[in-house]
Amino acid sequence: MISDNFISQHNIFVHQISRPHGEPLAENFRFVEQPLGPLGEGAAWVENVHFSVDPYMRECMDGDWELNEPLEGRTIGRVISSNTPALRSGDWVY
Repeated sequence: MISDNFISQHNIFVHQISRPHGEPLAENFRFVEQPLGPLGEGAAWVENVHFSVDPYMRECMDGDWELNEPLEGRTIGRVISSNTPALRSGDWVY
């Protein structure tokens, strides 16, 4: 697990940077770190723990997804900080 200090300061995205030919390779992607801004009213920060990687995603890599943008997908995560009464730290969300 990443330290709470790191989580409270950074968001890590996976960007697709090139279109794969055949099987996707590590060089088709890069990790991008961005600092988190202040937690807005009614918002929460979530540490994603489980990521769904599904077969349809391979087709999306051929042109549905923009290059150099965060990949999309479903996750299960744990609330690490919340500014809404609907979610408490430690809650699991999907």
